[in-house]
Amino acid sequence: KSAAQLRRLEKRAEIRGEKYEAPEYPSNQDIDENKKVVTAKSPPAIESIEDQPAKCADSDASPDPINRQLAAAKKLESELNRIDKDKDMKSKDRRSAKRKAEAIATEESGLSAEELVDWYKKNKVQNDKKEESKGNRRSRDPLIAFVGQLSYETTIDDLFGHIHSLLGDDYPVSKEMVKIRILTDAKTQRSRGMAFVEITNGDPEFLYALLTLHQTMLKGRRINIERSAGGKKHSEARKTKLDHYRKEQESHFAEVVEKIFSEYKKTGELRENELDEGVITVLKRHA
Repeated sequence: KSAAQLRRLEKRAEIRGEKYEAPEYPSNQDIDENKKVVTAKSPPAIESIEDQPAKCADSDASPDPINRQLAAAKKLESELNRIDKDKDMKSKDRRSAKRKAEAIATEESGLSAEELVDWYKKNKVQNDKKEESKGNRRSRDPLIAFVGQLSYETTIDDLFGHIHSLLGDDYPVSKEMVKIRILTDAKTQRSRGMAFVEITNGDPEFLYALLTLHQTMLKGRRINIERSAGGKKHSEARKTKLDHYRKEQESHFAEVVEKIFSEYKKTGELRENELDEGVITVLKRHA
C-alpha cells in the first residue's frame, strides 16, 4: 500500500481507539540464513498433456496444473490475437497490452510466457493430429456385404467362385481382395446360410458391383446381397447405417428397372400401361 493509504488507515484506527499495524507480505525469493545468497524460485517443469492422467492419480492438487496451463495458454493466444487485430491501437499501447497479457498468463500458469507458448504449440499439434486420425477412422465405413439365403452346403470356395465368374471380367477378383466369412452355428459348426464378404482393397466400385449379384442363383438358391455396416451388433448407429444402405440399394435397383422398361418401350417390346403398378413394384423389389 502507498504511504497515503497507510496514513488514512492509521487515522481511522486512531478514531476507533485502536492502533493500526500494517500486514507483512512474504517475499517472492528464498534468502539463506546469512542473507548473502539470493536464489529466485524456479518455475515448475513443463508437463505433457499425455502424462497428466497418471499424475492425477497420485495428486489431490486443485486446480489441475495442466488444465490451468491450458486455460492460460488459450487465454493468452486469444488476447494476443485481439491486440494484433486492433488497428486503432498505438504501437506503444500494443506493446504494453501484450506485456500485461503475458504477465497475467505467467501468474496463472506458473510458466514464463515464452515457455507457455512453446508448450501449447507442441501439445496442440500433437492433439490436432490425434483428433484428425480419429476423425479419419470414423469417416471410413467398412466395405462389407452381407449375403443371405445361401444353401447350407455352400462353402467359401463356392461363394468366391460365384463372385469371380460374374465379376472377374471387369474386376481383378482374388482371394486377397475378397475376404469371405461363412457364419456357423456355435454348437454344431454347421453353416447358417449366411456370409459376410469384405472388400479389403477399399474399392467402393467393386462393392457396388457385388451388390448387383443380389437375387442371382447359387447352388439352387436365389441369394440376397446387401451392404453391411461395422460397429456393435445392436447399436443405433449401426441400425441407422443399415437402413440407409438398404434404401440406397432399393433406390438404385428401382432406377435400373425403370431404365429397362424405358428401353423396352422405345423398341416397342413393351406397350404403355401393359404392366400394372403392382407388377412393377414387385419387379423393383426383387430386381
